[in-house]
Order: sequence, then structure tokens, then C-alpha cells
Amino acid sequence: MSCRRAAVECVFADKGQRVSVSTHYLHQLQEQVRQARVAQQAPQPQQQIQPQPEPTPTPPPPSPRPPATFHPDCAASNESSCNLDGNEGFERNILVDGAHLVRDTDGTDAQLWYLGPSSTWSFSRRVTAYIAQNTLPPDGPTLPPNLDGAAYSSLRGMSSWNSHNPPPPPLERRDVPSLDYAIYLLNTVKFHLNQIFRFIDEASFTESIHVFHNNPAQTNLPALWHAQFLFVLAFGKAFLTKASRNPQTTPKGWVHASQAFAFLPRFHEPDQDNLLAIEVFCLAALYLQSIDMRVSAFEFAGRALRLCYVVGLHNSPPPFDATRSQATRCAHLWWSVYMLDQHLSALMGAPSAVQDADVTVLLPSSHDPSPRAAALGTNVRLSRILARLVRTVYQVRVTLDGSFLVQSQKVLQDLADISWDVHNTVGLSSRLSSHMILCYHHSVVLATRPIVMCALARFIESPTAFFKPHEPTLSATVTALLKACIESAINIIKKLQSLNQENLLETFLPFHLEQVFSSALVIYIVSAIWTDNARDWAAKEMVTDILECMIAAGHNLASLRKSELDHLAALLARLNRPASNEPSSRGMDVGAPNIDHSVATPAGPSALDDVDAIWSSMHNDNLAELAEMLNFDSTRAQTAFPLNV
Repeated sequence: MSCRRAAVECVFADKGQRVSVSTHYLHQLQEQVRQARVAQQAPQPQQQIQPQPEPTPTPPPPSPRPPATFHPDCAASNESSCNLDGNEGFERNILVDGAHLVRDTDGTDAQLWYLGPSSTWSFSRRVTAYIAQNTLPPDGPTLPPNLDGAAYSSLRGMSSWNSHNPPPPPLERRDVPSLDYAIYLLNTVKFHLNQIFRFIDEASFTESIHVFHNNPAQTNLPALWHAQFLFVLAFGKAFLTKASRNPQTTPKGWVHASQAFAFLPRFHEPDQDNLLAIEVFCLAALYLQSIDMRVSAFEFAGRALRLCYVVGLHNSPPPFDATRSQATRCAHLWWSVYMLDQHLSALMGAPSAVQDADVTVLLPSSHDPSPRAAALGTNVRLSRILARLVRTVYQVRVTLDGSFLVQSQKVLQDLADISWDVHNTVGLSSRLSSHMILCYHHSVVLATRPIVMCALARFIESPTAFFKPHEPTLSATVTALLKACIESAINIIKKLQSLNQENLLETFLPFHLEQVFSSALVIYIVSAIWTDNARDWAAKEMVTDILECMIAAGHNLASLRKSELDHLAALLARLNRPASNEPSSRGMDVGAPNIDHSVATPAGPSALDDVDAIWSSMHNDNLAELAEMLNFDSTRAQTAFPLNV
């Protein structure tokens, strides 16, 4: 990594020929050696198992350990004695066993909902359910499921956007704001959306607005344009409305959004403008995700993505004779749909529907040298890493096969490679650079969050063993993963607090709420079982400030997330930590080797507002070193926890 930044050729000492094999194959060889050693020591010669004729690495013999003691640093060859003997269930994924579904008790049919492994909402349900199961009586307090649409109960069951009623008549001038106000709302939407997504073709849309206001009776604008216009009004008013602290029965902008849904076609229309339809479906998906209608949002995003495939936007060149501006519009639209699908898939805990091998369209940066085009390319790379993370790190497996560290190593290495590109966007607009910085750290949290759940499970099973005062209870690799997770979570909180102080915190779009909730979960858990230092408490206070700001702006879903965090904090308070191991003076090194993969915290309150100060503390070398540690230690450290969560 240092050689690449210095633009010099790296020279490595020759250590002989290296052979790469899969972790699964290595485990098979080690198991064969172990069985051979056991057979050689058995009294019956006829039961001996002949070892493989090819030379294989010989692991050290297993050392006897008490069955109830937690020793994560045992080698891979000791998997049977470390994971199985006296520790039933330690070898399997505790989040997969009977925790896939949650029942919707509010509905008439009591439907079951799948808990996607990468979903932060699902993670919170699994964590609270696991702690409650082990600490609360059967009749103890429970948390409402807060399923799809719970933030606005009046919207549950509404079907105004897919009803059998005929399409509404075209809009009239009295149905919409004045031209000046409409342009103002359009500019507001552009400020909040167009720096990340391109769901509005500004030139054609602005021209249509003027045509509509000049003579609405003589215009022949399609129903899809009316829907897009109404979504722009809905988003614009949602961004500008300062609601009271009282819970709102309907979301901001719903008056116009409900009209927009009525204009959407139920089926594909042969003569429709497909590019406009893709834009409108994406706006619908983003609005629905913002108001906690996650399933409907996911459906509309899938509808837009599949229409992209039908049109051929994923291929290069464009599927029709296009001008340069049209080709640019198609490319921007495809990559916007791509990024939206990756984000919503991760939010839902579902695999992405995009196969990168099928995508041939070039990024705008291939012919546009502007910093904004380069930022779009970096955004796409972050989305690809997110999709790979969901597909590999969160792949559900029945038994521990050691793949978690291998996949985490690849993801963290990818993030280390891209971190300098993200850092170079600091000179762009604060909203665009903040989005990429937050997505970067959020990916680190997602890649390492399974370790937090495994540490929580081990602590609940044996808190005394977890805090052995004179013997490390966490391997160096696991400690580094936990540190990377908590440091990125704290960086997210600090960045969001900085945006809050600049009045740039998103109080309607779903991304900032998702990031603060995801970060708060790991901070709450780790501080309860491991650190509990002053920095954790400061981060918790910032979490409260951020959520209170969102609630004050009328964000009902933020109120639900705050109640879920309060419920989690009450459950974590029931966990008893050993009194002899107060962590306040040990910080991140409680019961762990003294290694440093942490991120320095900017000193002073002003540093929290400085993007450069935050980024100067987050070098990609940290993730690169951690990735190398995982690569080097994947065979040893994979038995530290049931890591494939």
C-alpha cells in the first residue's frame, strides 16, 4: 500500500514458492492429519487411518482445556476440542438457529417476516431477542415488532397507488403551486438528491414545467410526467417542512405523493417513455423507503431495475442512436438505479439483483475528467463493495467453515483500496463527500458487525471467562475486528453530529437514520460488554442529539428507532459484568492483547466539525493491515467465534 502511494516498485524477499488453496481444503487436510494422529495412538491397529501420501502441514497436538472455559486463540486443528467438547452450539451460527422470522401480530393473518442477515432492523431484532431470551422471564417486557409501515399506521393497508380505479384526470394549475414555488422546490430536491442520484433530467423536466404552467389545458404531458412532477413537489415539501414534535399521522409531502401514486401505471404501457418511467419508479421507491414502507419501496426499485434491463441501459453504447447528452443521461440513470438497488437490498437484507459481469456501460468518469464524475465512480465502487459484502460476508451457512474471515479480508482490503479516493472527495460539496464518507464507514461496520454479536453471545454465556484478568480472552484478529467496527461506528456518529450542527442532517431520506441506528447498536453493545469508557458515553449522547433532531423535524421512524435503542439499553443493563474487572481504565484493551488498530479521536469539539480531521485519523493502512492479519491468521482466528453470522 505504501509502495503504491509512493509510485515505486515493491520488492519482496523470496521466501520460496507459495501455493494458494481454499480454506475448506486446508481444513480437510488438517482433519485428515488429526484423525491419523488419533488413529496412531489407538490400541487397535486395524482402526488406524492412513495419512495422505502428500506432505501436509502438521498442526501442534491439542492441549487439554477445561470444557467451560472460553479460549478463542486455539488453532484450527483444535476445532473439535475448542468448539464442540462441552460447548454445544458454539460451532453453529447462533443467528441462524430459529431466528429467521418474526411474526406480525398487528395483521389479521399474523404473517411471518424474514429477518435478512445484513438488515440493521433485523440485527436489532435478533440482538434484543437473544438478550431477552437469556435475561428476561417469559412474561418480561417485549418490544413491538415495528414492521413495514409502523411509523405511519394510517398508511398500513392503503392501496391508492395500485387500486383498480381509472387514472385520475390530468393536473390543473390550481392543483399545484405557482411556477416560482415549483422551481424553488425543484432546486431543493436537486440539492438533496441530484448530488447522489440522477432521477430527474433537469433540462427536459424544467421545460415541461414551464409548458404546463403557461397553458395546462393545451399540454399533452403524459401521466408519468404528472407523477414525477408530484413526487418532486412531495420531496421538496418534505425537505422543507419543519414539523412539530407531535407524531404525524401522515408523512411529510404525502398530499402530493398520494396523487403521484395514482398516476403510476399498473402494467407496462407500450408507448410510454421508458427513461421517464425508470426515473419515476425510483422516486417512488425512495419516497416509500423514507416513510418506512420498505417492501413497497423494494418492489418499485426492482421494477425500475428490470425496466433498465428491458431497455438495455446496462449495456454500452446506449440501445438507440443517442446524442452525447442522451448517452450521459442513460449512463447516469443506470448507475443511479444500480446504487439505489444495492442500498435498498442491504437495508432489506436481500441479495442484489445485479450481476456485475452483465454490466458493460462505462462510468461517466471514463470520458468526463470532472471531480463530480470521479465521485460518481467512487460511489459506484462503494456500492459494489456493499453488494459483495452482503453476498459473501452475510451468506447464511449451517456450520462454521472458516469463510467469514476470508470474505471479510477481501471486503476490508477493497475498502482500504478505495479509502484514498473517498478522501479526495473532501474538496467537493459537503453533502456528496459526507455521503461517501458515511457509506465507507457504514460498510466497515457491516463487514465487522457479526463479530459484535458473537462477542455478545460469548459474554452472555460466560461473562467471567470473557473477562479473565491475566489471560487474553480475545484473539488479536478478533480484537482488531471489534476495534475497526467500533471506530467506524464512532466516526459515523461524529460525522452525522457535524452535519447536524451545520443543518445538513437528513430528516426525511432514510440513509442518515440507517447509519446512526446501525452505529448506535454496536456502540451500545460493545460498551456494555467490553469498553464502557468516556468516548462511548460521548458517542451515545451524540446519538441522542441526532435522533432528537430527526424527531423534532417530524421523523416518526426516528422515534421508533430511539425507543428500540432505549429498550436495548435496558436489556444490556441487566447483563452483569465481573466487578473485579472494571473497564473504565482499560478502554479498548480489556481482556485483549495490546495491539493498535484503533483510529485516533480528533481532540476538541471543533475537530468533530472538520471533515479533514476525521479523515486524517482514518488511514487506509489500518484496514490494509487488518486485512493482511485476517489473511495471515484466517486459519487460526476463524475458530475464535462462530463468525459466519
